[in-house]
Amino acid sequence: MENVIELKASASKYLDSVLNGTANKSFEEHIDETLRSFSNNPRLTNNPKDKSKALASYFGLVDFPALLTDKANNILVSKWNASTETWRKWVRMIPLNDFRATQISSVGLVPEPDEIQSGANFKYQNNLTGESVLAQLKSYGNLINLDRETFLNDRNGGFTSFLEDVATSYDRKIARQVYEFLINNPVSFEGKEIFHAEHGNIITKTASFEADLAGALTAIYSQTYSADTARDFEENVSIVPRFVIVPPTLAIEASKAVNALNEGLTTDQTLEVVIERRLMGFDGWFLTTNPDTITIAAFNLQGTSPTLEQRQFHNANGLEAKHRFDFDVKPVDYRGLVKVS
Repeated sequence: MENVIELKASASKYLDSVLNGTANKSFEEHIDETLRSFSNNPRLTNNPKDKSKALASYFGLVDFPALLTDKANNILVSKWNASTETWRKWVRMIPLNDFRATQISSVGLVPEPDEIQSGANFKYQNNLTGESVLAQLKSYGNLINLDRETFLNDRNGGFTSFLEDVATSYDRKIARQVYEFLINNPVSFEGKEIFHAEHGNIITKTASFEADLAGALTAIYSQTYSADTARDFEENVSIVPRFVIVPPTLAIEASKAVNALNEGLTTDQTLEVVIERRLMGFDGWFLTTNPDTITIAAFNLQGTSPTLEQRQFHNANGLEAKHRFDFDVKPVDYRGLVKVS
């Protein structure tokens, strides 16, 4: 039993060196060294004639696929959390419990409370209004064959780079969907587009970025909702603009205008310029709030992130892996968004 524990510890240590890019020996060299070190185990041998039996015995004692999958997923989670696509700044990730369609409601559903006179009854607040959307998770992923050059003989951290690529591929997928909503402006709310004249979130672009910024700020601070349709009463939404999302071509102009504005604002009111490459070719820019106000949201299965699953391990030849992530992206409310174009 002690040999088995040591054998697994040796495999774990070797995997760490591979994933960290510090391995000084190939997978075959590790196996040969292991067979020599544990030759006193009757189930292992380094006899060249029995090499195939030795490998079979080794993989019978060490669940290499499970060990690799566990370590790989720990790295994948860290790479996912460290991804830097700009949607993460202003889009909230909302966990869902299952794959059924789930109704997600926007903010601004509860009106200001009524004053209750002494001895008076509380009043019912009926017909509460607000935007809502049906979110439903979809599964995304692929099968990938990791050959010897990618992993087994890797001494330069290539497998870790692969895991980072997996994480960023999902990051890019979500980013593309998020910004397609902004750019394509689909019908989303009661037969109207996200950006619509009746929503008060469109500003006509002029030659002055400062003037356009002032107009966008006025628009976002003026956004309201119908607190209670029975009373026909409009209330202001507590939305604070936070991010000015621009294409690279407007980065310098936007930075100058925002920096000048921020000098006169309190810390909790300052704006931040976000340069988004997906806006290249789009003649305009956007003003958004922070994730505390849900505008466009990403949804994932509760407690999950992109995962890697081992499908088949062919001794020392390669690994067939499946990466997967369950998510959805939907606009939840037009409030908190302004388009300048």
